[in-house]
Order: sequence, then structure tokens, then C-alpha cells
Amino acid sequence: MEKNVVVLGATGSIGTRTLDVIRHLDDRFRAAAVTAQTRWQELADIALEFGSDIAVIGDESLEKPLREKLVHTNTEVLSGEKGLTRVSSYEKGDIFITGISGGTGLLATVNAVKTGKRVGVANKEPFVMAGRLISGLIQETGCEIVPVDSEHSAIFQCLRGEEKREVRKVYITGSGGPFRTWPREKLAEATVQDALNHPTWDMGPKITIDSATMMNKTLELLEARWLFGLSPSQIDVIIHPQSIIHSMVEFSDGSVKAQMGNPDMTLPIQYALTFPERVCSGTDSVDFLQVGELTFEQPDTDKYPALRIGRELLEKKGDRWGTIINAANEAAVALFLKEQIPFTGITELIENAVKEFASEEKCTLDEIIELDSEVRTFLEKECSCDT
Repeated sequence: MEKNVVVLGATGSIGTRTLDVIRHLDDRFRAAAVTAQTRWQELADIALEFGSDIAVIGDESLEKPLREKLVHTNTEVLSGEKGLTRVSSYEKGDIFITGISGGTGLLATVNAVKTGKRVGVANKEPFVMAGRLISGLIQETGCEIVPVDSEHSAIFQCLRGEEKREVRKVYITGSGGPFRTWPREKLAEATVQDALNHPTWDMGPKITIDSATMMNKTLELLEARWLFGLSPSQIDVIIHPQSIIHSMVEFSDGSVKAQMGNPDMTLPIQYALTFPERVCSGTDSVDFLQVGELTFEQPDTDKYPALRIGRELLEKKGDRWGTIINAANEAAVALFLKEQIPFTGITELIENAVKEFASEEKCTLDEIIELDSEVRTFLEKECSCDT
């Protein structure tokens, strides 16, 4: 039976790959509801192609042209926060793919979890910001979480059929980004173009910058804690430049499972849709003779202070820490992409925000959203003062 897929962030990198997978799987899945923030023309084309029930544009000023483009269809056109709330809890949705990047995807993920359906989690930020709250909702609703992020999908696959009590260590791999071979002293001179030149993955600007600072690994550490119920001592990061092993799990007997594949988001996206079944993806298999060797390195926390920050925060209690670091990172990355701060200024601003807002308090969802806004405002003011 054809399943209805709700693609949150349909015009982004995860969304477009999800649609490609749906096309490949043909009559098994349908993009029943789709969203975008500003790309209304692309969204309209997607809704027309898949005969989507709902199309939501985040920017309310773009609802009119989207509505005009879809006027002769049965697609319901909505916009803004109300539209996103409607589509992220769509009653006919069977699978929700949360591809909205950043903290803006928090409420959409919460709404999707509340449906009790399957949620393919592609954005790290909701679990980083509100992992305790979302974990509670998962237990209440029986929602089935299947990670889409390549590292967490790998952990998920390695843990399948295993006893959680037998897990000794989880290794989240990272490529080391574009600056793996750069000396630490040179990083202050790194340009936006340098940082966007990722050696193995093709991703959006924000996540590519996160890879350059290795903040993506910090976010993945925090997310893994909540996704898999792990203690801080059970999670570590290791550099793996070839990006073939996406994560590894070591068990109590010393055995290690590794999930491997070419650096392509098609596989984790398809697995989230077809789980527990595996079907032909049409992607290339790993050519081990061509790869030649798989190497590993210890991350340099002096060169990548984001990892040190993440390890420190992983030990903290309460809900504020993840929200602080995520909001500060998003604001700082945006400033760097606008060339308003140097590359090394990203983690400097994050550390300033942690010092300003640090607390062990637990938070409600509304308090998390308010704190997110406060951190962003703080960093904008601090940056304007510096300039």
C-alpha cells in the first residue's frame, strides 16, 4: 500500500534527496504534504508533480503566488506558523521527514512526534534543544523514530538486534572537514569559500560550516545521548577522512559493528522510509579497492574547540545547554557567512553565549523557545558592539 510522506523542508538538501528516493521507489510512497520557506516556485512544481494534498510556504508574503500557481489543483495552500503546524501534524501522514534545518524545526518535530507515526529525524537541533522533552513524548505516543542523519542512522543500524546493556562505546565518525590538514594558526584567515569546500560531502551552507568547525560533531554527541539513551562516557568522536564508515558501535565483548557506505544521503533517507526492509537504492556500492585504505585520527580539540565545548556540555544536566549552544552556533554561522566575523569567531561567540546563559535548569518547551531567541539577540548585540 502506498504510504503518505510529509516532507518538511522539501526544497532543501534533505528534502530534495527524499523526493528523489520517493521517485525511485515509485508507487510505494507519495509526497503527500510538502513545505518550503521561500522557494515557492520549486514548492509548486513539487506539489504538481506528486499531487500533494498540502503545500506550505513559510514566508506568508509568498502564499499568494503559490496559491495562484496551484489554483487549478486539489492542493491545499497554507503559509506561516499555522500552516507548518497543520502539515507537521497531518492526520493522513504515515511518515514525517523532518528536513527543516536549525532551531526552526523544533516545533515541527514536536508536532510530528505527537502524531505517534514514524518520524525520520534529519535535523539534529530539536534533540539538541529539547531532547528530554521529545524523549518523553516518544514514550507517551509510541512514535517510531528512525534517524536520517548519516551518523545516527549508522548507530541505529548497528544497534538493531542488539541489547542496549551490552553497548560499551559508540564512535561517531567525522571527515575532519575542509581544514583537517590546515595548521591551527591559519584558521583565522579562512574565508567563507574555504569553509564551504567540503572534501567528501555535498551539503547545504550551514551544515558545511558546522563540519568545518566540527560543531556538527558536538551537536551529534548531544543528539545521540537522547536518541539512544547513552551516557556521556559511552559516546566519542573519531576522525575518518574517507567518510566510508559513518559510525561504529563497540560491545561489551570487544566486538565492533560499523555501518559503511559511500558518502551519499540517499541510503539513510531510503532506510528511514523502508525500515525494517532494505531495497535496491540504485546508488553505487563501496569500491574498497578504489578506496584503498580506511584511516582514523584523534580529533584536535585545540584546533576544533567546538568539540571541547560539546564534551563539556554533554556532562551537564538540565535543558538550557543544548539550546544555548545551538542558537549561538546558528547565529554565529550566519554572521560568518555574511563575512561579519572571522572563522575562529564562530566558536568564540558560542563560548561567550555559554558563559552568559549557563544554568542547570530544566525548561518547558515555551521556555526553550524564549531562550533560543534571547541567545540570538545577545550575540547580534555583541557582534554589533565589536564592530
